[in-house]
Amino acid sequence: DIKPGNLLCDATTQSLVLIDFGSAADMDPVSNGIFGKKRVGLEDDGRAAVSPIYSAPEIYIKPTRAPYAFDVFSAGLIFSQLLFNYLDERTDAGFVAQLKDFDYDLDAWLAFELESKVRPDGLEDALVYLAERPGLWRLLGAMLRADPEKRVSSKVAKDQFEKIISAVETADSFVTAETDGAFFESVVQALEICFVEDD
Repeated sequence: DIKPGNLLCDATTQSLVLIDFGSAADMDPVSNGIFGKKRVGLEDDGRAAVSPIYSAPEIYIKPTRAPYAFDVFSAGLIFSQLLFNYLDERTDAGFVAQLKDFDYDLDAWLAFELESKVRPDGLEDALVYLAERPGLWRLLGAMLRADPEKRVSSKVAKDQFEKIISAVETADSFVTAETDGAFFESVVQALEICFVEDD
């Protein structure tokens, strides 16, 4: 049940700590000898319910359909909300509804936001952040895929994220701007043309 209320920030290690495993379920019954073959934490029909605002489109974790991809979606959603300043009680559900309207396609959502008269506070800052981290936009899109079987795995997402951050820290260009797709590249180019620095 990954959601902002279940994450603590550790200032010393600069990492997040996941708390509250009340909705946790044992997805691998073989590894749990105490309970035999039964999955712990699942309802009778083999589902586990979580917070609806931060849940993946499939709403329930189903052990037979890419169960580990559920948390990847939630993590991608929270990261996107942090980027675009949508992480508060007034806007978090609205952001999820907007993504749903665009079938969780970040390019389509961003195109709509860029055409809007009222843009999210911090949109430009988020775009600058993303432009400085080539590959991150595409990674977020892969984490937010509606189909859990097409969603990136947590291991691949973690590895890719670490490569992106490492490339920024070492000024390595392991990825190019094309990694984020033609649409996002055009947004970045327009941002560079129109960006005015503060005095």
